[in-house]
Amino acid sequence: MSHRSKFFASVQRKGLPIQICQMDTTSNASPDEQVERLKGIFNKFDIRENPALYNKLPLKDLELRKASVLIPLQYIDGEFHVILTLRSEKLTHHAGVVAFPGGNQDDSDNDHIHTALREAEEEIGLLPSHVKVIGVFFPQIVSPFTLVHPVIGVVDSNFVAKPNENEVSLVFKIPLRRFLSSERTKVVSYHSPVDAVYHIHHFYDTCDGKSVDTFGYTAALCVETALGALQSDKTFVFYNNIETSKDNLFHPEQFVHVLTQILKKKKLQNDSKL
Repeated sequence: MSHRSKFFASVQRKGLPIQICQMDTTSNASPDEQVERLKGIFNKFDIRENPALYNKLPLKDLELRKASVLIPLQYIDGEFHVILTLRSEKLTHHAGVVAFPGGNQDDSDNDHIHTALREAEEEIGLLPSHVKVIGVFFPQIVSPFTLVHPVIGVVDSNFVAKPNENEVSLVFKIPLRRFLSSERTKVVSYHSPVDAVYHIHHFYDTCDGKSVDTFGYTAALCVETALGALQSDKTFVFYNNIETSKDNLFHPEQFVHVLTQILKKKKLQNDSKL
């Protein structure tokens, strides 16, 4: 385990309120001004504005399900909070884990934004008209063979969630700055079957009396959103030895590596059939 991983490994898991690092993140700016500020920050990472690399990827050569998640930010008491869900134990996949609202793309969906907003309405009662979209960002391939596009959106400050109990057991909010804190965190590193080292970050909190563990892809997206929105100079490592900072958010290298490995495996399988 690296020195950085050892530093993060100390964790107390139960019975703790949400305690966050002390940072001056409040602002006198209005919610609308904050939305425009976020658009200015995240514009250079938005694949709609910078499609060149993404459009060159051989995605048509793979049978990947397309999905989107909404990263819903809500401006409360002068700072952004992220809205998260605890998935129902009744679900077949990823039951009982912390997640963003989201799901697979339907044939009737126009684009990644449509998918994310439709799923958010179905899961937590968030109407699309109550969301200001900030951007659509580089996807990752998440098991089982699903291409997930993150969409950041700012939610009206008066939004109150109405969770779909068939899909969601809890909707909760955490100040975005929590994901720049090293308190009650752990990092687990492992060598994956696609020849890469992943560093899985866990953030342990107690929300509405329930212990929650925000980890994996969800945690990484929370961290990246926090790094950008709060313009923090901190860095995190999620993949191999690549440091993620406010200057290289939603970095495509991990996705491109996984895609390359899948294509290699597919080619070997096809060659063996000849």
